[in-house]
Amino acid sequence: MGIAFDLATVNWLAHLLQPGGHIPRRAAPDEHESLEMFLSQLPERFVSSRGNKDKVREVAEAARAQLSQIPYGQEIPLEILESLQQLFSHYPWIGMIVPSMKNMELDRFLASPEFLYDLVHKVNWQDDGLIMQPRDLDDHPQALLDVFPPFQTALNAMTRWPGLLFWRPNEDSVFLPFAGKTPAAVRECAGWALSNLKISRFRGLKTFEAEYFRRFPEARATAASTTTLLHISDLHIGSTEAATSLPRLQQLLRNQIHEIPNGQKVVLVISGDLIDDPKDEYYNSARQFLDTAQNLTEEPPILVLGNHDVRTDGYLSENLRNAIKLPTNRVRWFDDRPLGLVCFNSVAGGRLAAGKIGPEQFADVGNEIDHKRDWRDHTLVGVLHHHPLPVDNPAWYARPFYERILGRFFEKTDQLEDAAEFGDFVRQRRFAAVLHGHKHIPRVASIPGPPPIAVLGCGSSVGKVPTNDGRIFLSINRIDVNHQTGSLSCRLMAERTLGAGMSQWDRWESHEILHAQAL
Repeated sequence: MGIAFDLATVNWLAHLLQPGGHIPRRAAPDEHESLEMFLSQLPERFVSSRGNKDKVREVAEAARAQLSQIPYGQEIPLEILESLQQLFSHYPWIGMIVPSMKNMELDRFLASPEFLYDLVHKVNWQDDGLIMQPRDLDDHPQALLDVFPPFQTALNAMTRWPGLLFWRPNEDSVFLPFAGKTPAAVRECAGWALSNLKISRFRGLKTFEAEYFRRFPEARATAASTTTLLHISDLHIGSTEAATSLPRLQQLLRNQIHEIPNGQKVVLVISGDLIDDPKDEYYNSARQFLDTAQNLTEEPPILVLGNHDVRTDGYLSENLRNAIKLPTNRVRWFDDRPLGLVCFNSVAGGRLAAGKIGPEQFADVGNEIDHKRDWRDHTLVGVLHHHPLPVDNPAWYARPFYERILGRFFEKTDQLEDAAEFGDFVRQRRFAAVLHGHKHIPRVASIPGPPPIAVLGCGSSVGKVPTNDGRIFLSINRIDVNHQTGSLSCRLMAERTLGAGMSQWDRWESHEILHAQAL
């Protein structure tokens, strides 16, 4: 059986599929409207045999009649959905069609009523499961995490979309990317999956996943096909916030690494302000953190300097230099995959408020890139501390008093002094993305292209940022570079209550990355 849904009413579908689960509820007026919409659409969006459709229509109409007796604005008792829950809560597995979010023509096909009808009526299913078809994911697929936690598995494979997500209630989940990007390839992959998925045959969905990749080896992602960058920033070791949150940050990094497939390369990137002040008493703590970080991944961390790491003249103390072991090369090349991480020192010359690269450094970085004969075959990602673009203040951010007092003068320090030159440099070199820190606000922006270059700010990974509600805002960015599909995705994540776990925050982007030689 199949059902189409949209985000406006997905909460109610989740109530049917997992009774008793913790599903967020809307405010009473919106809840009434969304349930009325859901019940009115359900019979037409449910795809099954004629008998099943008639039963769903009958029960949905009965629930609508009960809903009409509830005063508008009053909280809706969930008991009116019990009969529908009895129809929907018995499936041995649930599947979800996940669109590409990039190929509009293919996504229209994946969201079409005809495709869902063909899957239900023209494929010989082995189990009586349920396949779900989203109609309006648009820019916010992460909203599905609130009601379907297994969607995290799909988000972890964002650069491999489109595909099918399967999960069993309260058990495992797998994402199966399609082996091709044409309707014919999608039909073949989806048809094989549905006609071979019989839970009794498998010890779990992981064994079914292995069978799928044996049948469609071209859909399998090799360990070398994706590189994950875990981007943290502005730890301010020595501050009160770091003393409280640094152990938690280390555990959150372990959690993220645990989600990444074995064998996939993971690189930790720190975009400056490792310490709160360039004092010798902080360097032992900095060294201990970096030693721990080194043990988390096989690759040594990549670190650039921030304005808090240096003295007012822009220079680093020798004790801290020895502790953080700054690399001598400005570019770290990964020859087992076409990737180069390009590091800029934006605190050179003592211009600490806004930051500056300077013509000499641009020349040095350019020379180092040119020394790599095949640099055009590599995806380039830049790392610096200061902002290459101004950062807007989100609604949750409480502006410090000095920002409010200085006003327009403070705004002048909100991007690199040579931001225009930096933009020209990364455009000419065809960077795919730029990672930065400094202002403790996570964000996604872009330097105009073509092609546009993603600008990814991390915020403070120990939550050293004022908020209007007084809660912590501890942030990590996860950037996945898929060398096989030529795509890059970034997930901005935050923990708002210390220890409660991270959630997808605000927005995400995924776009095609083109190597320089192709343009």
